[in-house]
Amino acid sequence: MRVDINLTSIIAKHEPDQNYLYRVSSPCFSGLSAQENPLWMRYPAISPDGKTIAFCYKGDIFLVSSEGGRATQLTTHPAYDSRPVWSPDGKTIAFTSARDEGLNLYTVPVSGGTLPA
Repeated sequence: MRVDINLTSIIAKHEPDQNYLYRVSSPCFSGLSAQENPLWMRYPAISPDGKTIAFCYKGDIFLVSSEGGRATQLTTHPAYDSRPVWSPDGKTIAFTSARDEGLNLYTVPVSGGTLPA
């Protein structure tokens, strides 16, 4: 996945076929428009230092530079992971997941790793 960001728009694309996930346009990013074959990048959260964006895509959490580029997958699980929130120091991301009977809160280091069992 590739995310392109400039002063007036954010465009996220799935690299194999370059379908738009979504495009946000206008100086204030207020105009959201659907594209053909949307892939739904959701719940974007900007890191405290403004350098990284965490977001949910297909039920997992991904990270991408706020300048754009290739997104890296932070979580992988059959349950739906969503709503990433950065810790104040930018080292940890909290997120919700339906991993264990109901919707619960989990944390994972931004550098990756495994969640406690």
